[in-house]
Amino acid sequence: MKLYKSAEEYKDFIREHFEFPQERPVIIFETKARQMLLHTHDCLEINLILAGSGTYIIGDKQYEIQEGDFFIINNEERHMAVHNGELRILVLIFPPLFLWEGKSESGLLEPFFNRNQKFSNRIMSSASVSAVLREYLMHVHQEYSEEKKGWQIYAKAYILLLLAEIVRYCEENEEIGGEVKNMHKLYTRIRPVVDYLHANYSNQITLEELAEVAHMNKSYLCTSFKDAMSMPIFSYIDQLRISRACALLRTTDFSVTEISMQVGYNSISYFNRSFKKVKSLTPGQYRRFQS
Repeated sequence: MKLYKSAEEYKDFIREHFEFPQERPVIIFETKARQMLLHTHDCLEINLILAGSGTYIIGDKQYEIQEGDFFIINNEERHMAVHNGELRILVLIFPPLFLWEGKSESGLLEPFFNRNQKFSNRIMSSASVSAVLREYLMHVHQEYSEEKKGWQIYAKAYILLLLAEIVRYCEENEEIGGEVKNMHKLYTRIRPVVDYLHANYSNQITLEELAEVAHMNKSYLCTSFKDAMSMPIFSYIDQLRISRACALLRTTDFSVTEISMQVGYNSISYFNRSFKKVKSLTPGQYRRFQS
């Protein structure tokens, strides 16, 4: 029995973007923050539950959270962990292109993209594979944290081992096998536009200039972007601007009007409407809530 609505039934969600510089091709961190809204992101995610309990909403599915569980989440799934604030999660995120170098490596992404009806986002702590998954993920965390010479090579090796074990587990449980999406091509085509938006979101951006960046006509760009990012282009721009506005509201004394101008809004009323649509709070309420 579902305790909460499915992710698709919620109106509001955030599309997050992570930068992966060459020297840090993956990100791994521990978090215990409560998630206030559903979110997706343009990268792949593996979670290990370190402590606590709750409910994980992922797409149209809900899972009871227990210590030691693993969760596998792709770039399209809206998700949110609902808990009482005592949940600790080790989060690994990486871009699909991290493993698109060859056929053998890209095959390790099947649990993210090549699923069937039996697929479960959760690998329970009681599964025989969970101990070795935890070992590999902890090695990734250690390499990432200590940054010894060559740590990126070691981290990638452990991620490859981690994914290989997940693929074997899914194959043994008949959870993968279906129509594979051509994610490599999709990400390659749309990534220059995403990067351009992150560099220029505070400016007035037109569809014409984005089409020029993408080398596509406007109609095809809009369709491709929505397929890749699960939202229209200008909704994504609003998400970027509101994300930056939140950071300024938390860390500066700038007025709401000043912040709205800094992040690219010429109209304070439109900024307020956009902010409330994304955060379900006005900018003033958000600042008071964060103080």
